[in-house]
Amino acid sequence: MTPEAYQALVKQMSPPSPIVKNTALAFLVGGAICTVGQLLSHWYGVLGLDISDAGTATSVTLVFLSALATGLGVYHRLARLAGAGTLVPITGFANAVASPAVDFQTEGLITGTAVKMFTVAGPVIVFGTAASVVYGLVLWLVFYIVFCSRLSCPRGCATPAPAPARTSASCSPPPAHRSGYPVHSTSQMRRWPR
Repeated sequence: MTPEAYQALVKQMSPPSPIVKNTALAFLVGGAICTVGQLLSHWYGVLGLDISDAGTATSVTLVFLSALATGLGVYHRLARLAGAGTLVPITGFANAVASPAVDFQTEGLITGTAVKMFTVAGPVIVFGTAASVVYGLVLWLVFYIVFCSRLSCPRGCATPAPAPARTSASCSPPPAHRSGYPVHSTSQMRRWPR
């Protein structure tokens, strides 16, 4: 059988994909997952966490719920129904880690669960990290070339202009902690509106 004949046979035998239905289900289920995340974030804010901590707690909760649903076999059924709607949010990444761990646990803790856990998520982590480093370097170079060159030489001169002297207290940096990070009072932290 030639490759062309095989492709024609595959096209004839495979059922058409209901694109509109699949897109609508992905949108609804993905939106529902994100709505649950937003509700969790607001709930953590009501409990007294600031916006940053509430976001972290929301991510941890969604990852836990996704891993739990994967272990119970619920997430797989939801993913078959909604497709990409379950893959895009953070829950899809948790499922990508937990699902192989559950599937290969019969092969043992080391050779099954530990080895196969990052089969799907491993390349995402590696290439995501590598891409973020490249994007960060490009952004840093663009920022440095565009903004820093204008700040040091505002008139386009060959030699940089001298830096202005700090004369007011508003120009001084915030006090630093032993770690070197600026210290902010709790009144400066972003809080949830009451």
